Amino acid sequence: RNKTSNGISYIRETVECVAREQEYVSRLVPSRWMECLDELVRIGFPIASLDEVKLIAHNLGVTESDEVESMLDFFHELGVVMHLRAYRSLKNMIIFQPQFLI
Repeated sequence: RNKTSNGISYIRETVECVAREQEYVSRLVPSRWMECLDELVRIGFPIASLDEVKLIAHNLGVTESDEVESMLDFFHELGVVMHLRAYRSLKNMIIFQPQFLI
């Protein structure tokens, strides 16, 4: 316990302040990206291939590969998915439930 009993409130306020400063938090994205994420979460894949994600995205109006990659990069920045394009062995894998790897 801290001396002022304000420790949790201070941490919460600090995290919220830092989060608000991040560019991706206030970035406007197409609603079809959110529809795609909702559908992928609804399906419940712990891990999906890039081709599976592209097929679902295409059915929801995200038809260009570059846009799918941008969408996945954005969701990766938010921490919603893991898409590790820098690694050849993982670039075609999208992880929706990181705890599945443990």
